[in-house]
Amino acid sequence: MLSQIRHILQDRVDGLYLYGSLVSGDFDPECSDIDLLAAIAAALTHGECKALGALHQDLACDYPQWAGRIEVAYVPVTALRTFRCARSPIAVISPGEHFHRTEAGREWLQNWYLVREQGMALFGPPAQEIIAPVSQEEFVQAIRDYAASLGERVKHVRDRNGMAYVILTMCRVLHVHRTGVPVSKRHAALWAQQELPAWSGLIQSALAWRAAWREEPVGQRTNPADTLRFVTYVLEQIQA
Repeated sequence: MLSQIRHILQDRVDGLYLYGSLVSGDFDPECSDIDLLAAIAAALTHGECKALGALHQDLACDYPQWAGRIEVAYVPVTALRTFRCARSPIAVISPGEHFHRTEAGREWLQNWYLVREQGMALFGPPAQEIIAPVSQEEFVQAIRDYAASLGERVKHVRDRNGMAYVILTMCRVLHVHRTGVPVSKRHAALWAQQELPAWSGLIQSALAWRAAWREEPVGQRTNPADTLRFVTYVLEQIQA
């Protein structure tokens, strides 16, 4: 895939960076996503978007086990340096979404922090030379802000996979809030089970739902109200 991206974009690729659990640890080949950042010289052209969209469609057909599990953000270098004060055009494919164009600004700060601090350069200079510095304090606040947005979105989540994502993400949020350290969903879930024994059963269910994301949810109890209560509880903890 990386060679194909470079073939399409030629010398407009300034760097390719791998981050997430495949780099930091706890990667599960059955359910973990692969996260990539492509730092590009300028916003993608219509022709480049069309070619990259076709590339990602072909990859999903050729490797169905990875369909919907690869996130690639194509971001101009200027956007990686001005995200605090400006919104910039990017293109992205991510779990649950087809390849598309959008805009990104400060809400992507937590991603760029992880690329800077934990990412691996597959091509190009170190990420620290591409992405503007992000402090740990800014990262922690960005995580809290994202948690607040989940507090609204969870009210509309009814499917098992969506609830698993929300529960495990809130475990990560609480871990970052209390320690300042980003960890994998699994690591955060096991930690939260120890810290929040009253919620251990729900967290264990979320881990099981995530592991069985391909299977039909037959005979498995899911209660959106439990998920909403957990999210509300974690939000109260980080806002106290």
